[in-house]
Amino acid sequence: MNKRYFRLAILLGATAVALGALGAHAFENILAPESLRSFETAVRYQLLHAVLLLAVCFASDRYSLIWTQRFLVFGTMSFSGSIYLLLLNEQLNWGINFLWSFTPLGGIALIIGWLSLLVVKPIEKG
Repeated sequence: MNKRYFRLAILLGATAVALGALGAHAFENILAPESLRSFETAVRYQLLHAVLLLAVCFASDRYSLIWTQRFLVFGTMSFSGSIYLLLLNEQLNWGINFLWSFTPLGGIALIIGWLSLLVVKPIEKG
């Protein structure tokens, strides 16, 4: 098992739970309803892909899954991370508008991560 990706899965899961609680209790009165929905989507995708990454980590002793792990981490951080930063930008008026381009890029990486599971190969132990 790749311990780096295992730890990343744990950190992504823990921060998703923390951000979800923050969104449910603190952001409800701060964010506009559509912004809150975007935030909830980012948290949901982060948590879902943290769990998938954790499962992939357990399977990585038997299958070659390094690219799956890379796409899942990059995709989660790009998709959810860009939404978090866009919402922060919206609140703090940083004027950073290019961040929107990372959201679909992250989504594509997540799709590739899922599809890469179709072509995994067992690790030859000799």
